[in-house]
Amino acid sequence: MAPLRLAIMTRRFWPYCGQSELSVGEIASAVKRAGHHVEILTIAWDKNWPSTFSYREIGVTRLGQPVSGRWGAYRYLRNLSRHLTDFELDGIIVFGLQAESWAAIRGLSKQLPVVVRVDQHELNAQPTKPFSSRQLTALSKVKKILVDSQHTANQLLQHNEIPGELISVVPQGVELDPITERTLAKQNAARMSLSDAHPILSIDSAQPLVVCGSPIYGDMGLHDLVDCWPRILDRFPNARLWILGDGPKGRELWEKIVDRGVANSVIMPGYFDDLADVFQAANVYVHPLQEDSSCRCLKRALAAGLCAIATQSRSAEKLIEKNVNGLLAPKCNPEALAEAIRFALNESDLRDRVGRKARQLALERFDVTNLAPEFVAPFMATAECDTQSAT
Repeated sequence: MAPLRLAIMTRRFWPYCGQSELSVGEIASAVKRAGHHVEILTIAWDKNWPSTFSYREIGVTRLGQPVSGRWGAYRYLRNLSRHLTDFELDGIIVFGLQAESWAAIRGLSKQLPVVVRVDQHELNAQPTKPFSSRQLTALSKVKKILVDSQHTANQLLQHNEIPGELISVVPQGVELDPITERTLAKQNAARMSLSDAHPILSIDSAQPLVVCGSPIYGDMGLHDLVDCWPRILDRFPNARLWILGDGPKGRELWEKIVDRGVANSVIMPGYFDDLADVFQAANVYVHPLQEDSSCRCLKRALAAGLCAIATQSRSAEKLIEKNVNGLLAPKCNPEALAEAIRFALNESDLRDRVGRKARQLALERFDVTNLAPEFVAPFMATAECDTQSAT
């Protein structure tokens, strides 16, 4: 069968960079490597941004301003339709359920196969409100809804109007670098590089560094991590904690850090385009979330060969086998989390052993290249049906 021509639509993209944007870029690259033509469609958040550019040799087109109100949706859909008339697309992949996504789903699903990707962290970031009847009708007409976890699927299945057969679980993948052994020399080099990049990242070779990359959407597990941090400092007074990323509850979390009196040892540096140096510099990665939701950054840490500590949940236990490729601690228990972190920081041989195993298993399970067929399959099925009908 001939390569497919697909458009990937996302609300935010380069130079905006976060968990969702990195995921879009990696999936687009994986689909392209599989031999298909891919274009990314997004929004111009600044009028001075160029309307077209290239990202990893993938064409990116900005269609206009964000949707605002009914007429905004109409204008966006008009611009989108005009753009698509110049291409003979086989389908469109819509990331997320933002205003632009709903406009595309409602306006295009009658003329093009539409696949929707919904991740748990996006649902967490949205205000709690039911889907409208129009939205539910639109979702019921798409070709497929791909979700990152069964937890996300269950949330969508609460709406009886969405047929269960439309929903498929396709876990988050990551791009895996060639295997590189973690060494003390590489750790020191990474710390020097980060210190040179910005003074706030300064850290010397002897300081224990714990990294957390969980989305900051109000999960109380991050508060547990802050609560347990004074106990870490009792045993390792020079330790540092970096909480990567951002989210709507970032200010609230920082206020908790200040209230606990640990602002001198905890920083929230935001997102990094490339986490390789961060993971090389770190001693331990912590995933403290209480909710049963996937975390792309945890997979990246495992793939980097870091010793990871996660609080127990169904999603974490699918990724980590206790004391084999990581450590597990009870959730809602800052004392137990502190004990696990102290234990990992104190046992370098353990960190090395579970880190190597984590890397090995990540190469087998998390490679985004292996997930590309899941995003393409719904369109392949449509193309085969069209071919059979024509004959």
